[in-house]
Amino acid sequence: MPMAVQPLDRRAHAGSLAGVDPRIPVPRALQPRARDSTYSRELGPITERCKCNPYDMHGRTLHCAHEQAMNPSALLRALRAAAFVLCSLFHADPVLADVCSAPGFAAALAFRVGKNPVSVAVGDFDNDGKPDLTVANSAGVSVLLGLGDGTFQTAITYGAGTYPNSVAVGDFDGDGKLDLAAANNGSTTVSVLLGRGDGGFRAAVDSVAGSAPYALGVGDFDGDGKLDLAVACSFPGYVSVLLGNGDGSFQAAIRYEAGAYPDSVVVGDFNSDSKPDLVVANFNSATVSVLLGNGDGTFQAAVHYGVGESPFSVAVGDFNGDGRPDLAVADSAGVSMLLSKGDGTFQAAVNYPVGSYPTSVVVGDFDGDGKPDLAVANFNSGNVSMLLGRGEGSFQAAVNYGAGSAPYALGGGDFNGDGKPDLAVANKFSSDISVLLCSCVPPELEIAVAPGNAAVTVSWPSPSAGFVLQSTASLSTTDWQPAAGTMRTNNGRLEATGPLNQSKRYFRLRKQAD
Repeated sequence: MPMAVQPLDRRAHAGSLAGVDPRIPVPRALQPRARDSTYSRELGPITERCKCNPYDMHGRTLHCAHEQAMNPSALLRALRAAAFVLCSLFHADPVLADVCSAPGFAAALAFRVGKNPVSVAVGDFDNDGKPDLTVANSAGVSVLLGLGDGTFQTAITYGAGTYPNSVAVGDFDGDGKLDLAAANNGSTTVSVLLGRGDGGFRAAVDSVAGSAPYALGVGDFDGDGKLDLAVACSFPGYVSVLLGNGDGSFQAAIRYEAGAYPDSVVVGDFNSDSKPDLVVANFNSATVSVLLGNGDGTFQAAVHYGVGESPFSVAVGDFNGDGRPDLAVADSAGVSMLLSKGDGTFQAAVNYPVGSYPTSVVVGDFDGDGKPDLAVANFNSGNVSMLLGRGEGSFQAAVNYGAGSAPYALGGGDFNGDGKPDLAVANKFSSDISVLLCSCVPPELEIAVAPGNAAVTVSWPSPSAGFVLQSTASLSTTDWQPAAGTMRTNNGRLEATGPLNQSKRYFRLRKQAD
């Protein structure tokens, strides 16, 4: 079963963008790999212009390319034969700078796993800083180690219980290495596979959860610093809570009533009391159940909210920017949006159409505008829908992207290290994982470079403080020093002017460290 856990604890995460492993570096939208190149030409006395792409950054510096046709990651261009300018800047507002002019995903890449994959989660299992995948399938749980370029090594499968239907990631024994938990729908157990830290896992150890475990949520429900499990048990319909002992084992399950046939569970703080709560999607009752946590490992009685028929997956995000976690539910009508009131209750659901038979939903910022968007797996349509968020609780019309046969579950992470959120799709009938790399293309920013007899002026349309003009005699060193000069605002543009009275002196604009 697809899973989208919104953890309160940085040690736990699952197949949602909000739950990426904290040991994986923050997505490098502001720190992509340098692909520098040199471009030289003699300039006349007129103002020349560069184009900046907000993703062409290195550290805190954004490099800009000349507007003529050339490699978009080029850095250098000649002001005259003996002096060069490094046209560069770090945008003052990275949230605004990163907005895509054409958000989307590249064609899917396929990676084989076990038969009938139904759940996918993301974590760094070998501690190399690159996100890896784990997939629940009929053979057990498969692990695909990431190469950091959007591709993955051949899957290695580990045994679990009977028909594992959901997989989650967390450090269940407190050793700093990520472990796996699998809900075994064909039995009554949850399997825990402790990680070795090198990409491998120990043999599964089972704990009794209840009848037909279907989905997992991870959080610290009793505040003891040890990760616990919430298990949606589809028949007759309840949630089992297994408190962790901190060594990879769990206490006996405690059951809480939910709706009919619960098939997805997420964790979040829905009443702002800093205690983790649960939300469960109930397939046969067309509802989601909210169970508020008491902070001691127990939960209050469920309160139910209507959604579309056959809700299959639920995810958490702040869709209207009020600081309160809202709900997105994949159901037969599309995606139902329930905005939070902040006290543990929710407004009536508003539905947005997607493809046929949506089975999984995850949250991510796919166009880089700082507003959460949605991705939805459409089982019958064979595609994934992307719905861009407007930031006030509503969404634009869905745009679809191809996946494999019967896409069933989604996971998210930055799989190629370009700072953009990518998707991993578990395709049930084709027994593979489709990786959809984000093809977000940010808009260009215009930079003007005005050469003079003894000075150079660099300007850009972002009148913000915090930039410095730096200079160096050699690009082969890191000896960048503040250049004597001035900063001013001129007709809505921020300008930096520095001396150009030395041969082969390089200049750049850089955002000062906070």
